[in-house]
Amino acid sequence: PAFGLSGIISQMVELPEVISYLKVRASRSETGNEVPFNVVNPYNSIGGAGGPAGIGGINRNSQVPFTNLKAEIIKSDEIGTEIRFLKGRLGLDVTYYNAVSTNQFLSLAAPSGSGFSSYYVNAGKIVNKSFEITIDAEPVRTNNFNWKTNVNLSKNQNEIVELIASNPNYQVGGNDEGFESIIKAGGSFLDLYIFKFARNAGGQIILSAAGVPTKAATSTKVGNVNPDLIAGWNHNLTYKDFFVSALINAKFGGVAFSKTEAFLDSYGASQRSADARLNATIPINAVSSTGTAVTSIDPVLYYSAIGDRNKIMEPYVFSRTNVRLGQLALGYNLKIKNASLPIKSAAFSLVGRNLFFFF
Repeated sequence: PAFGLSGIISQMVELPEVISYLKVRASRSETGNEVPFNVVNPYNSIGGAGGPAGIGGINRNSQVPFTNLKAEIIKSDEIGTEIRFLKGRLGLDVTYYNAVSTNQFLSLAAPSGSGFSSYYVNAGKIVNKSFEITIDAEPVRTNNFNWKTNVNLSKNQNEIVELIASNPNYQVGGNDEGFESIIKAGGSFLDLYIFKFARNAGGQIILSAAGVPTKAATSTKVGNVNPDLIAGWNHNLTYKDFFVSALINAKFGGVAFSKTEAFLDSYGASQRSADARLNATIPINAVSSTGTAVTSIDPVLYYSAIGDRNKIMEPYVFSRTNVRLGQLALGYNLKIKNASLPIKSAAFSLVGRNLFFFF
């Protein structure tokens, strides 16, 4: 079920002259996700060539039938307002929503001796809170020239409040060749974990007896892939029949991980590793296995320790913050209103996307 209410306040009461329009809105919805395929009463199958039981054999289901399942429920609440000033030339639109998802389908290992390897439960609580703000304006309006602009800001905060109450350490995900995306209570979707250098209390990298940088025993959360804030700034300018539009996109916060760079460094195929070989050494703040301070290391030894897969991925985590020219369009509206053609209007335009980074 879902319902929504909205009211145009500017038509109900008299507002200051500067406010030309005011609307408020609110809505609530409740939806369910479909049940995963073949989990209510999983079927057994007949094996084909190369199957576990051979041709004609029975492949026995290994999951406990999930006969008491409940649908995953998502409850969403949203409120917002739209207000316009100066006879519509300046506007503000604000939206906030809160979505709570419960009864996720989670797989657990079945008890030993049950005859099954896994079973499903309904559990979990995931909350998404978000806001979106749009400001639009028409700073210039003349007979021949117009300039319209708008700014959009949005942010989403995801929190995994609970997965399985009886097992607070339950998590989904694991090591994938040097990095992990772990889903667990208290975290968020797309949290990124990597293995850092093993360091002593003074922050120095600990080297092995062979002089190789060592890896920390456990992975460390370095951030979330999703940005903290997404922004867009759009401009539309027209002069007679010519028009120009430009869109600047920005993402602030979030982290990215580059396994490509890790491989290139390990194989000596990156510019970074080539420069290091030319210098014949890499500065490092480390300590040997005997406790002696080490300030430089052989490039081949260093990159073979941190690059490739399942190694130390700390140097390959980067900020996702960036500001770019997302789109630029130049165009001309053809004058064909009085022409005896089967079309009403036409325009030529040259469009470029993701042209360059400001930052």
